[in-house]
Amino acid sequence: MQLIHLAIPNFRNLQDLVIDFKTHVSAMPGASTEIDPKRIRSHALIGQNGTGKSNLIEALITIFRDIDLNRDASLDYTLEYEIRGHTVRIQADTAKQKRPFVWVDDDKVSQDYLLTNDRADKSPRDERRGPRLLPSHVFAYYSGRNERIESLFQEHQRRFNQRQEITADEVLSERLLENFTGTDADIRAVAEARRQNEARLKHTGDDRLRRLFYCRGGHSQLVLLACLLSDDAVFEKVLKNLHIDSLESALFVLKEPHRLREKRRAGRFDENELNEGDPRFWYARGNVVSEFLDKLWQVSWAPIEQEATKQIDFRGRTEKQRQLYLFVPSQKNLKQLGELVGGTDSFFRYAEGAYIGDLIDEVRITVRKRDEHGGKVGFTQLSEGELQILTVLGLMCSASTTLSGADNHLGRL
Repeated sequence: MQLIHLAIPNFRNLQDLVIDFKTHVSAMPGASTEIDPKRIRSHALIGQNGTGKSNLIEALITIFRDIDLNRDASLDYTLEYEIRGHTVRIQADTAKQKRPFVWVDDDKVSQDYLLTNDRADKSPRDERRGPRLLPSHVFAYYSGRNERIESLFQEHQRRFNQRQEITADEVLSERLLENFTGTDADIRAVAEARRQNEARLKHTGDDRLRRLFYCRGGHSQLVLLACLLSDDAVFEKVLKNLHIDSLESALFVLKEPHRLREKRRAGRFDENELNEGDPRFWYARGNVVSEFLDKLWQVSWAPIEQEATKQIDFRGRTEKQRQLYLFVPSQKNLKQLGELVGGTDSFFRYAEGAYIGDLIDEVRITVRKRDEHGGKVGFTQLSEGELQILTVLGLMCSASTTLSGADNHLGRL
């Protein structure tokens, strides 16, 4: 994806803002005209404090959030970009209509055109329309704390959490699978189950296609494990630049999620939740449990349960947590976990789901650096600069594989 033009008449301290993004590097004086100019693949936003850098990033996130959630426009703007061989122009003028005007390759269309594909049985089928006209993912990383930007990702995160709790039985019931004989009635039942599942996905979003992704502190631990797990040359380069050779060990500290703790204390678990939930993980259920935590249990040594009093904010407020320690003793065990869950992309997706779903409190990682750079080093002993580089570069690499090809990276160091 390549941003071309952005105009914002009035958004916080951005007044009559117009930006035309360069698409190619300017030729040096005297350079040969036969050489094609190099295409610019990314842009950096540099400015003094208070000039509106964060507001500009927030405006871009808001634009794509509103479109992806099929909402009315929150601000007036004109945005033009190139993506997958097409030019998309979106213009929001809330005084004229609530939804933005949209053009694709100069053809006037609607916001819905960017969100839905033509039916497979439609003839002729418009292969251009659909989510491919939007960036695959927009993710943000903020080195400090910015609750305003963070709030823009809440709805996508809420849908992600709901999607993680959908179990296989909710798609095709055990009764249907056991009694399936291929009759017309069985086929109709499967079709109805599929229709209901597609409707649920439309409402909650597909966990593998979460378009807006906010990077939090805990992601740096998961990114490091993904880098150590992968054989990809880009991941290896990230580790090499940080002088990290291999994983020494990783201690996953799981905790009883707040929502399940409240249910347990109030005695509000229903029979279905008790039957489908995994008692090892406080009756949590869904893909994260069956496809990740169960596999993590298999490769870990000596699971240990305990109840701990933990400080949860800077004011000294504490709470009692039920915790479960799962110890991965080596790089070999981590590789085994990766194979069980289906590779690096699945590992990151499921581990991130456990983290966002309040099941992972932290991962205590020890890595082996080259002897001249410290030997065995705990994750917390890495410098702030190393953690930021690891988080941003590693997550961008993870996004290009784990998140199906990130096209747009918005953030601030």
